[in-house]
Amino acid sequence: MLFEYMTAAPDERRLTEFLSYLVMFTEMGNLSCSSYKTLFTRLDDAMATASSKIASSITYTKLALSKQLPLGEFYRIKRNLFTCL
Repeated sequence: MLFEYMTAAPDERRLTEFLSYLVMFTEMGNLSCSSYKTLFTRLDDAMATASSKIASSITYTKLALSKQLPLGEFYRIKRNLFTCL
């Protein structure tokens, strides 16, 4: 629901700022593989209707999140599809 709200008016609701905080807070937390899967799915959904500026921010966010994936979890990112194994 939050992603839908933020992406409805991304500039007015400061989506890019939200995404930077998202990366920062996920660094501090201990998210499960399924939580990351949800985040990647929502980001992919938002990318479909995003402006080029917002799409760039989403791409950066996905890259940053991919570097934080939990050790010991098995996952695969292939063609924008995130899968917990």
